[in-house]
Amino acid sequence: MAKPHRADALSGSLAGLSDLTLGTAQLGLAYGPKAEMGVMPADRAADILSTAAACGVTCLDTAAAYGEAEDRIGGWCRSRDEWPLVVTKLPALTDGADPVRAINDSLQRSLTALDRAQVDGYLVHRASDLARDGVAAFLRAESQGGRIGAFGVSVYTPEEADAALAVAGLSLVQAPVSLVNQTMIDSGALARAADAGCTVFARSVLAQGLMLASVDGLPTHFLAAKPVLGRLHGLAEEAGCGLLALALAAVSRRAEIDSLVIGCDDAAQLEAVAAAMGTAVAPEVVDAALALARGLPAAVFDPRFWPKFGSGADRC
Repeated sequence: MAKPHRADALSGSLAGLSDLTLGTAQLGLAYGPKAEMGVMPADRAADILSTAAACGVTCLDTAAAYGEAEDRIGGWCRSRDEWPLVVTKLPALTDGADPVRAINDSLQRSLTALDRAQVDGYLVHRASDLARDGVAAFLRAESQGGRIGAFGVSVYTPEEADAALAVAGLSLVQAPVSLVNQTMIDSGALARAADAGCTVFARSVLAQGLMLASVDGLPTHFLAAKPVLGRLHGLAEEAGCGLLALALAAVSRRAEIDSLVIGCDDAAQLEAVAAAMGTAVAPEVVDAALALARGLPAAVFDPRFWPKFGSGADRC
């Protein structure tokens, strides 16, 4: 699943990055619409990690805020003596605290949990924290022979991305991109990030489950998408590709994007995603799907407007 990426020569710590990156919020949190079921058992989390490796996934996306995820990744790596690329994230900084001390302490906790001396990528989870005194300088210093291979930011908006690109040394950008949310593409923000030499990760690619949902029985926050979702299912059926493959193709075809961050609830779901990533979808079908999906309200695709399903759900 690995392919040459624009960023390999620029962000050497992420050389060999696969098209699919496993998102691990589900591995450590009572997360998403299934939050009422609690944190998944450790053996299921390990099974997902093993399946990711078998599917050719070379990178894991995690965060200190994802509950037990970092510890579970570290334990799995030790047990298998297998060490994929890992991108983790700094928790939102609290007001009044020394930001440099907070980053230093959080980074070391993450490294200890992950059982490694250096993390391949380190993202500021709340983009505005990148502007706090000393934060960017500390991250630059750590990425120059320290505990970070490369640093960057997780964003929601084009404005956040453009502000981050002004930070010297920043080389990773993670942003929401999906069939129903092309804001970061249409604004040119991701093209600017790619042109600046950043490795670009797309998250929320399946719109937090909307692309896997049936038309009937949608959660309240998805109801505005029901007519469009029905037409998308019809288009995918007519094209013979399935909506999952169509949703993935709408993002993976973009030259600006290096890897798609996708989480899953079990190994079978991950295998389905990996298989769909390899499904050829005609460009005209993708274009038709994008035209159908364009114009949906942000309340459909932006988790910040949704009910909070579980801890950390609004920042994943």
